[in-house]
Amino acid sequence: MKKKNDGIAVLFVLPLFFGIFLFYYFPFFTTIKESFWSDVGFIGIYEYKKLFLSEAFRLSIRNMTFFSLTSIPLLFILALSTALSMRFLNLKKCKIVSVLFLLHLLPMLIPSAVITVVLKIFLETYGVLNGFLVEHGKESIDFLYSKYDIIILEGIYLWKNYGYCMIVLYGGINGVPEETIESAKLDGAGNFTILIHIILPQIRSFLLFVGSLGIVGVFKIFREEYLLFGKYPYDSVYMLQNFINNKLYAMDYGSLSAASLILILSFSVLIYFIFIKKGKENEE
Repeated sequence: MKKKNDGIAVLFVLPLFFGIFLFYYFPFFTTIKESFWSDVGFIGIYEYKKLFLSEAFRLSIRNMTFFSLTSIPLLFILALSTALSMRFLNLKKCKIVSVLFLLHLLPMLIPSAVITVVLKIFLETYGVLNGFLVEHGKESIDFLYSKYDIIILEGIYLWKNYGYCMIVLYGGINGVPEETIESAKLDGAGNFTILIHIILPQIRSFLLFVGSLGIVGVFKIFREEYLLFGKYPYDSVYMLQNFINNKLYAMDYGSLSAASLILILSFSVLIYFIFIKKGKENEE
């Protein structure tokens, strides 16, 4: 009877495994093949050499690295400071806390297309902001194709991601025993000392989770970036996904596959090290 039930269970699970293989593993292995083989046969690492000789590819890597190193720390600072402020307001029995939580989650619900349309209304050459500048005797600025693009993109990234990250950290901070904090205050510890030596060490797992969310957000920002700046944006916001997308349009499947594997590998390595760190902390 048990074997019969096991067989029925396998039948129900098979469609799931078939879907995972068809839509995930098969494209992945095909991508690997395309990066090492061409119509003439095995070409080794030729496509990877070609990538690193490409100025466009190197530019996309530099931009993604810069964007990650600037936006993720800002995400941590903004989410943590807001979480601490919300905790303070909650301790003061402020009735507006629930409304503030709702407002911080709203950016997650707004579609990328809506965000980009609103920004274009304000930032395009004949948009609201340039109309204001011209009216006051200033020259118009092409905000969507200038050095300001990276600031706009980081603003979108922070606005969309920090609300959920704040709620995650707020939950972690609320798990710190209030008695521990009060004891530290009685011993003369200041707010900064309590934050560094009591709160942060006890919410490390939450911080690591927020770090993984921040990395995922960096790779997902391409939706807004593409809708706002197009296929060929200003150099400061030309990302690896732009390079991959343009290679797809050019039907250069070798370079496309190699760049995609580098993107997958870099993402996987970052997440892997985050969860290794988390696993070691759990063991301790």
